[in-house]
Amino acid sequence: MKTRNCVLATVVAFFLASCGTLHNRYDPADFQAAEVTRESAVIVLSTGSPESCAKNAMHLIVKQAGSDYYDKAGTAAWLQVSGYAVKSDFTGHHGYLHTLSINPGSYYLAPRWINDKYILKATRVPKFDFRVGPGEVVYLGEFFTPEGCGLSGKFEIADRRARDLALLRERNPTLANALGATRMPVVSGYALDVGK
Repeated sequence: MKTRNCVLATVVAFFLASCGTLHNRYDPADFQAAEVTRESAVIVLSTGSPESCAKNAMHLIVKQAGSDYYDKAGTAAWLQVSGYAVKSDFTGHHGYLHTLSINPGSYYLAPRWINDKYILKATRVPKFDFRVGPGEVVYLGEFFTPEGCGLSGKFEIADRRARDLALLRERNPTLANALGATRMPVVSGYALDVGK
């Protein structure tokens, strides 16, 4: 029994010590110059929250226009917003800088939440539309949720290009030099509205 308790304590200590140590899979430092091609487009954006969240952690999904909010088809990425397990890129708030290569076309961004072991089902979720063309490297701004670990899906969208470009230069100078226009997504209603 003592051995089992000791093993359990070691496992718990390991997981507690590793909080904030997972890697952002869309970190600009990992982005390869070869991903910038005439056949693809690249988006750069940041996400943030006043605090990190263990419960009700928010993500921002990148979906092809016209694809269903809950359907896996059409999902290009899940971007961290407030999850505690990935260390923040910023010191004044919890947040991340993301770079992502996608096919040219129309997309929308929408929040998604994860609570411990499962994805929470939402009833009303705002969406933000944008379009990218072949060969473009576009900055989409910062998506900030002022509620922290709340579930309302409120976002403040702002142009933080100077701040984000400075971090991009540190992590990936080649991509920073290729960065083109700022294209702020347009609020276009709801990706999901079950209340209708």
